[in-house]
Amino acid sequence: MPQHLVPNSVIEASLLFAVGYDSPAGDPAVLPEAMTAELHEALAAQDCAHLAEEVFGTVAAGWQLRAGTQGTTIAVNRYSTLRRRFLDSHGLKPIKGKNVWPVGSTTILKRYGGSWSQALQAFGFQASDNFRPAGFGAPRFSEEKFLQALRDFVKDAYDKGYLTSYQNYVSWRKEQVAQGRKDLPSGPTMRNTYGTWAKALINVQ
Repeated sequence: MPQHLVPNSVIEASLLFAVGYDSPAGDPAVLPEAMTAELHEALAAQDCAHLAEEVFGTVAAGWQLRAGTQGTTIAVNRYSTLRRRFLDSHGLKPIKGKNVWPVGSTTILKRYGGSWSQALQAFGFQASDNFRPAGFGAPRFSEEKFLQALRDFVKDAYDKGYLTSYQNYVSWRKEQVAQGRKDLPSGPTMRNTYGTWAKALINVQ
């Protein structure tokens, strides 16, 4: 499923799936027909039609939570963690140039100008405003700045053929700062924010 062809309903279903992930299965009858049809198509395209019962029950749970709970939201790192958990549990792997459902956070961000909050609001969720690096006071870097830094680093690593390790990020950031960039969180800030470097990288996979 090429990224530019991903229907909005499939993106919405991805967010709903994450929101409903740890909840009892909902009633799939609440889902719009268009979403149901397009999600069936997405699952079939990745040979996952057999997961329909699990997927639709979870998406429906997210739908019902959004409808019945004011301020329903999900942070981008939480979304990416749950997506990875689902993919790993079923032996699914993202393929470069194609989307594997649930779609990656990068696909969602690209659709909405790099803003996770705008994506959430577009689908009736509360904007995620509780993203805070470790420390006191207001964060120096927004959620989108963290993700952009990770995307830029990973792209540079792939283009130049080096590992996306923590130490390489620290070295890359030092070079970028020397060239005038001021929008890159430090290595320790990345790890403190996401918990581990591996968890930070999950957000751009």
